[in-house]
Amino acid sequence: METCRQAALCACAVSLAYGILSHLLPTERFAKQLRLILTLLLLIALIQPFLHQDVSLPALAIQEDSQSAYTQQYTQALTRQTEAHLATFTAICQADFEAEVVYNIPLSLKNYAAQAETFGYKESKLPSLSQFGFSVEQNAGKLLNNKLVWNRSNQPQFNSVSTYPATISGSEVNLMIPYLYDFHLVPTFTASEGATVSVGGVKQTSGVTEVDFTQPVTYTVESDGVKRDYVVNITNTGLPVVVVQQSASGDFSPVTSGGFLGIGGNTVNQFVDFMVRDKDTEWVQDDQLTIYNADGTLDVPTALCGVRLRGNTSKAFPKKPFAIKLVEKHKVLGMPKHKRWVLLANWLDHSMIRNAVAFDLAHAFERAWKCCCPPPSDSRTSPASSPRHLHNCPGC
Repeated sequence: METCRQAALCACAVSLAYGILSHLLPTERFAKQLRLILTLLLLIALIQPFLHQDVSLPALAIQEDSQSAYTQQYTQALTRQTEAHLATFTAICQADFEAEVVYNIPLSLKNYAAQAETFGYKESKLPSLSQFGFSVEQNAGKLLNNKLVWNRSNQPQFNSVSTYPATISGSEVNLMIPYLYDFHLVPTFTASEGATVSVGGVKQTSGVTEVDFTQPVTYTVESDGVKRDYVVNITNTGLPVVVVQQSASGDFSPVTSGGFLGIGGNTVNQFVDFMVRDKDTEWVQDDQLTIYNADGTLDVPTALCGVRLRGNTSKAFPKKPFAIKLVEKHKVLGMPKHKRWVLLANWLDHSMIRNAVAFDLAHAFERAWKCCCPPPSDSRTSPASSPRHLHNCPGC
């Protein structure tokens, strides 16, 4: 307000001088010149008091609706963010604000350069996750320490696995574990230096804190008041998972095919590094079968059963088919109760749809099923023979 009073007094003084001198000048020419000079003096008088105000680079708009003027210091921060950096500029405006006036004061960054010591701003990296995954050791019983692969000879082999690393792409973290049925896992992760990591406001410690990954989980990384969210998606194939645990009872004697006079040949009831009972052995009743839905919920709680090979030609293929006989009847994946179930190998059908199509046709035409026998049932599963993940196969 003091500034406005000064401007008003200067303007009155110039106007008074103009009125007096215009009557004393002898000619119209001198009067015009005087009016021009005094007009310039009037403009200078009006703006001169404002030239001494302390206004430094504010980027703001302020509107005061009260009936009285006030003086304040107004500070505004301008933030510019990239994928890896955050730059914050702070502008301060200190002036006398009048009532019923809107102030629009521009901020220009055209003269800014990467000189923090000159312009007083700083640039720092955004908080981030650089690694995310799961350790087999810290998730014992949930993650397997081996992975089934097919080598150049088209034979199965187990490769040792100690960690399951996820892929970080922008703000998404993705990992697919084919046989996963227990989504309560302990992740290991690496965040930027000095950053804290939380889920739903709860602090997370790498390799310690267990999280339910049934649904996508948002991890928040924070440093110096700046937050960054990552959505973590842990999935399986979307198929049910069959877990089979073989007991030590029963006959695991090797059965060979091929060779000459019992010499050479292949052991048909061996899958990679473990033995399976042959199809002609006696059934046992102390193996265990558990079936999980794709979301990790139980379809068949752990049930006693016997497991052995099935098929004549197919049992000699690298990918093995299994026959299962439950001690008690169970419904399996929506199919009617029964004791006898089959996990087909589909070794010759890489499309994995031939048997499914055949079963669908049998359902549709109901052919070759007499005497009130039900049509075949089929459901695709991903079996895991503890502690190994075997393959995808239809169960029926």
